[in-house]
Amino acid sequence: MRNMVALIRERLPDDVYSRLCEVGRTAVARNERAFIVGGFVRDLILKRHNLDVDVMVEGDGISIARILASKWHVEITVHQQFLTATLAFLDGSHMDIATARRERYPKPATLPIVEPATATEDLWRRDFSINAIAVSIMPHTFGEILDPCGGIADIERGIVRVLHSRSFIDDPTRMFRAVRFEQRFGFVIEPATLELLHQARDAGYIELLTADRIKHEWIRLIDEPEPPRYIYRLVELDLLRRIHPALQLRSAFAKNVLNALLQIERRAQELAPDMSYKRWLLYTMPLLHGAPCEAIESLCERYSIGKKGIRAFMQIQSAYDA
Repeated sequence: MRNMVALIRERLPDDVYSRLCEVGRTAVARNERAFIVGGFVRDLILKRHNLDVDVMVEGDGISIARILASKWHVEITVHQQFLTATLAFLDGSHMDIATARRERYPKPATLPIVEPATATEDLWRRDFSINAIAVSIMPHTFGEILDPCGGIADIERGIVRVLHSRSFIDDPTRMFRAVRFEQRFGFVIEPATLELLHQARDAGYIELLTADRIKHEWIRLIDEPEPPRYIYRLVELDLLRRIHPALQLRSAFAKNVLNALLQIERRAQELAPDMSYKRWLLYTMPLLHGAPCEAIESLCERYSIGKKGIRAFMQIQSAYDA
């Protein structure tokens, strides 16, 4: 695959395509370069629905985002620390426009210090090769692919691969993302990446993450269509209990409950389509079966789960034991 013009026209609605063209024209007018990038490009190649656009600008992404927000009359949120801005459209879709950047991690598991860089440097700092593909949206090169990390080949092979040996050390949340992408796409974590994951896991780098960052990854994983499959993979890789020691599949009963939750959810949605609940809490409950009360309280304290959550966990525990 050398050019993605045909795929872009085939997969994207006219309004999204028009927006990309406008971003490209705006960048060129400023003597800058613009690309679509990351998960948006990955999903285009995989022909998966995704209208949340990621744009990388070799130049000043925030300035371009402000120009377009004013022109399109849409809401803009600026994340200056990461040289990124998000445009929110009335149809609920989003466009992230980021300055191409390199990252430096002062310590393992901390947020990076970023600075402007070239498009190629930006791709090499990303989490996995499948998310490190860029496609030009500039008028004179529209659709041309920038793939220095071999991401397209890895998509074709169906593998999840990190780009350097410190990837899981710099950002241990990538261990959870590796599982998420592997299970979502039916890929496999390639052997060298899996070995690096094991090394970072055993060295305790997950435990250096803040509770908010771990909780965010847990919620995103449980938001996938079939959470039990992801949870079993976390268990297999000895990652589940690294979130908190209270989280384990201790019994056949807990496994049966976990396996039944999807069907329970579907039935509940049929009976009460407007029902609201926190899905991540629902799937946490069977993982606490058999855990000591002190461990459950510790989990709730670490992840800021309020008194209602603690009460629900304890009540479920009592029901399991009855």
